Amino acid sequence: MTARWIPAWWQTRPVPGSAPAAASWQPMPWDQARTRLASELERNLDLWTLGGDERLTADCEAALAVLKNAPEPTTGLLVIALRDHELALIESELEL
Repeated sequence: MTARWIPAWWQTRPVPGSAPAAASWQPMPWDQARTRLASELERNLDLWTLGGDERLTADCEAALAVLKNAPEPTTGLLVIALRDHELALIESELEL
């Protein structure tokens, strides 16, 4: 297994008066990277869907399904855009 995928997420619209939030990790194998990102989405789900927006909740659930079932691409990038956040699995140039 090669560690070549970087899981990351960031806010696209930060809360007024605060710095945008973001997180990323070191390169890791595909299954570990998508599991890490799915866990992070599940951990932040209540915060990111604050206000009970049913459409956003459905979008987050669809994003979880993609993350849990996506096959490893041969190259590239997987980006999932939500209302105020983006999730990504980024191919690393380096193999660890």
